[in-house]
Amino acid sequence: MDFLPVFVPVDIDPTSGFSTLHLSYIMEILIPRRFVGRERILDQKEKVFNGIKASGVVPPKIIPVGSKAEGYNIPDAVMAGRGEIVFLSDVDIILTHDKIQACADQSKIDNERYMMYLDTTDVHPGYGKLQLIKNPKGEHFALVHDAEKNIYYMSGTQYQKEFLEQVVEGMETERDMYELHGPALQYQDTEPFTYDRRHEKMINPYDHIQGFHCDDWPSVANEWTTRQRTNEWIDPGLIENIVSKGCYLVPVPHKRSNYPDVEWRISFAEAEQMVAEFAVTNAQRQCFIFLKLLRYQICLLYTSPSPRDL
Repeated sequence: MDFLPVFVPVDIDPTSGFSTLHLSYIMEILIPRRFVGRERILDQKEKVFNGIKASGVVPPKIIPVGSKAEGYNIPDAVMAGRGEIVFLSDVDIILTHDKIQACADQSKIDNERYMMYLDTTDVHPGYGKLQLIKNPKGEHFALVHDAEKNIYYMSGTQYQKEFLEQVVEGMETERDMYELHGPALQYQDTEPFTYDRRHEKMINPYDHIQGFHCDDWPSVANEWTTRQRTNEWIDPGLIENIVSKGCYLVPVPHKRSNYPDVEWRISFAEAEQMVAEFAVTNAQRQCFIFLKLLRYQICLLYTSPSPRDL
């Protein structure tokens, strides 16, 4: 895809009356191209991996999600007069295990590769229950038994609780850097990152949550793959590639769930990253980041916004 826009001198923005070339020139000064583009997305992902490993959390697989991984984040900045680096976007990650896989296709239940089946019946759209394909041989801290149906479900609340306890165990010196945000655990250095700390490992604030990968594209999202796109956005080949990646399940129930202990939210984090990387132009990304900067400046007039607010 060609990420460089083609300018026509006679093009005028109807709202402002300015030449589109002129607006792009202003945008280029405010948000230089080095802060956007596919290369920056790859660089942001690399920083996520390095930062997580530096903090001592080395799970089998790290899935960066959110604006940082998609290249929509406001770049980190050194604030004038403060002499410290300010992180204007935190990092969201899903920690998952390749050996524990789920499927949403009933024809795959007999496949030894899968441990759980994504049951989306009797739940809100975008959510599901993770049903164990084979009954366990013994007790497990994160399993809930439906005696009436003789079915075992993976409990999201218990699974995440155990994960949080394992993360902070033995971290007396860094315990204050961890804080619970809903179902996610947030890590944030409590000391400002100044010039005097330049030789220390710099780690962006990040939220991490446990999750599982589902090999299949959930039926609730089938309409997205077949809907009519008059503007030909997104490319059919990209859609096919996205669907082949499946989805993720994170332990977040619907607010009005009848089964909050065993309900999991379907996450399309990988799909969103692929759209951001291959279907959004640099010019579009520049505009989006610029709007976030405007919002940040407006928020500063009334409050002290945190990275989660951006």
